[in-house]
Amino acid sequence: MNRPPSIATICLLMSDLSDQRLLAGFLVQTGYRVVVVAGSELSSIDPAAALMITDQAGARQYGAALFAMKARLKPLYFPVLLTLIGAGQATGWLRAGFDDVLRLPLNKDDLLARLEAFLRLRQHSADLLTEGRLRYQATFDLAPVGIVHASLGGKITLVNLHVGAILGMTTAMLSGRRLVDLVEAAHCATMQAALDAVLVAPGAQPAFDQLLCRHNGAPLWSSVTVSLARDADGVPRYLIVIIEDISVRKQLELELRESERFARATIDALNEQICVVDETGRILAVNKAWNRFADDNGMQGQTKWVGTNYLSICDRAAACGNEEARLFATGMRDVITLAQDEFSMEYQCDDGGDERWFIVKVTRFPHGGPVRLVVSHENVTHARLAQRDLSWLAHNDSLTRLPNRVLIDLQLKQTLLQAERSHWIVAVMFIDLDHFKMINDTLGHAAGDRLLQLAGQRIVGCLRVNDTVGRLGGDEFCVILPDLATVCDAAMLSEKIMHALAQPFHLMGSEAFVTSSIGIAMYPSDGLDADTLLRSADIAMYRVKKQGRDGHQYFVPRMTTQLAEQARLEGGLRRALERGELSMHYQPQIDIASGRIVGVEALMRWQHPELGMISPAVFIPIAEETGLIVSIGAWALRTACSQNRRWQEAGIAPIVMAVNMSSRQFKERNLHAMIDLALQESGLEGRYLELELTEGIMMENVAVLIDTLNRLKTLGVRLSLDDFGTGYSNLAYLKRFPLDMIKIDKSFVDDIDAGGDASLIAAAVITLGHGLHLKVIAEGVETQEQLAVLRMLGCDMIQGYLYSRPLPHDAMTALLCASVRPQLA
Repeated sequence: MNRPPSIATICLLMSDLSDQRLLAGFLVQTGYRVVVVAGSELSSIDPAAALMITDQAGARQYGAALFAMKARLKPLYFPVLLTLIGAGQATGWLRAGFDDVLRLPLNKDDLLARLEAFLRLRQHSADLLTEGRLRYQATFDLAPVGIVHASLGGKITLVNLHVGAILGMTTAMLSGRRLVDLVEAAHCATMQAALDAVLVAPGAQPAFDQLLCRHNGAPLWSSVTVSLARDADGVPRYLIVIIEDISVRKQLELELRESERFARATIDALNEQICVVDETGRILAVNKAWNRFADDNGMQGQTKWVGTNYLSICDRAAACGNEEARLFATGMRDVITLAQDEFSMEYQCDDGGDERWFIVKVTRFPHGGPVRLVVSHENVTHARLAQRDLSWLAHNDSLTRLPNRVLIDLQLKQTLLQAERSHWIVAVMFIDLDHFKMINDTLGHAAGDRLLQLAGQRIVGCLRVNDTVGRLGGDEFCVILPDLATVCDAAMLSEKIMHALAQPFHLMGSEAFVTSSIGIAMYPSDGLDADTLLRSADIAMYRVKKQGRDGHQYFVPRMTTQLAEQARLEGGLRRALERGELSMHYQPQIDIASGRIVGVEALMRWQHPELGMISPAVFIPIAEETGLIVSIGAWALRTACSQNRRWQEAGIAPIVMAVNMSSRQFKERNLHAMIDLALQESGLEGRYLELELTEGIMMENVAVLIDTLNRLKTLGVRLSLDDFGTGYSNLAYLKRFPLDMIKIDKSFVDDIDAGGDASLIAAAVITLGHGLHLKVIAEGVETQEQLAVLRMLGCDMIQGYLYSRPLPHDAMTALLCASVRPQLA
């Protein structure tokens, strides 16, 4: 016969001891474990026991206790069997609650079969209960919230794993503790009130946020729900407490409140007047700037606006003819209905006071919630006025307040459109003030600015009402003359302008004079569009300056050819140095007293591959205008120093090498270093190098020039002033310059033998030079008569065709090596 997998325990409660011994012996022999119990032990019966067997005496005496035991062990099935002697009725006992009746004397096989049937029922009940408990425990522990069972007094009897996880405690640490012990001291009253409430109020389930304490003392925000578990008869059995960790939610709530405070503070800090409205247009909130604006404009504060319908206000204004209010209301409704994502417009606030401009913008909160619109009004009056000022500045010159190049170009284009329709003759003039830079250098930039203002006013005074004058930049002005009767009218007006500008200017307590160079281009003969006419007038003005300034000239087509030729020369000059097209020639300088060559002047030459030899008078000005003179001048200095050193190494008596310096070179910060490097690389001593300066250089920033010249003197070089008398030398400054020599310009030497002003000027220059302890050299000496006058006047040296033209280095070397001395007698 099959046996249960484990030894079953059978309890015996029998008053007849002989029957008890007989039954116990049989059961033990059969393989069961037998426990004899007394009636007083039924309340503490081992739940592991499989079933109970009693007799009629035990049933009568302990029946109530037996059935109470069965109820207590539920849902575990615990069979209670009754033994009867003979053929007594069993029905009453079965109805009373006994599970079966065993007849004595017992048939062993029948007894075992019936016992095993009940034992299987008992095991099945235990298995079901175990499975249910396992399922319950798994569900209990896997719940995403903490679950606590507590006694009606508030002591913890059972917790799931989640409670221990969020509190950082084990089940053993929690078991037996009071629920209020889990709460921070300041919040215990809330928990106790909830526990009391469920006991006195049927169906109560208080839910509240509670600050609990973790095992490490850290606070934990939790959502707590308390309920009461009752049995089938409605009797309270235990408390159920649900605990949910809401620390993240609390943090989000805190952040949300902080965000709301920040958003509110931010909106209140904005200068824009901002309000929030709902889908009907009702104002829900306004910021501080809105209230300030309302207060400053005689309206009430927030109580006036919150709850007011903004759309209704706009509709009433629109009904009174306010077009801007109508447009705004339409735009707001479009945003509400999603016809537009946002809406903005600019409007003018005309309250009879100062001009004010605003930009209103309507935006909608993100979709998904109730309709909310943000309406902001930004005061853009300053920006609008600034834009107006910027527009004026963009089209006008801030110094003279005349139209600038941009506006001149626009007005000329408009004039030409009218001229094409009306068959006008139109003139465009370019006016440049001659030697304006000298005014800046001598009287200062403030005086120069004032002269430009006065010059602009004088030009305007010469024009007709419909003529236009503008400043293009620097000292250049442009005049547009529409609807001329004849081409000659432009020349007449040019004469008028030149005469007006030639009058003295009173500047900063000084009197200044300027002349002007004017180029004229005519529509339609010189161009059909604005760019062509402006370029043609500029070319004509440039031609006037080339011819000596102080005049006016009409544009002629050949000027373009000449300008193109100059551009060609400029392009060629940029490549001449790297192609080796530049060379140096040398012209001897003769001491009049001894007749010996004491120096040479280095002169550049350019052998163009197509145009042949080009005069320095042609390419040097181009080099100065383009800035190429810096690199070309550095090359010339290195070449001249090296050549002079080679002559010395060849045994030729040392002489001085004179090199011309451009004003552009003196503006270079590294001039001193460049000259020092040229001397070091060539090995030439500084006393054998002479730097020739023009009078134009000496008029530019005298203080800086003197400092530069003194630094150059530390290198031992000599300094000479070229073309003396042709410029604007200030004799008071002249004695401050560390010069060694001055040169009499060829223009004074040409007529020196005829007497008159030339000889007087030469005599004055020689006397002045010697008075300042300077040597004097005359250039351009071509006749014996000129030499005789210069010798009589006491001139120290001469240079010119009388002795030699400029020679290439090999011819000059041969001349220096010749034993025959020059004949100057």
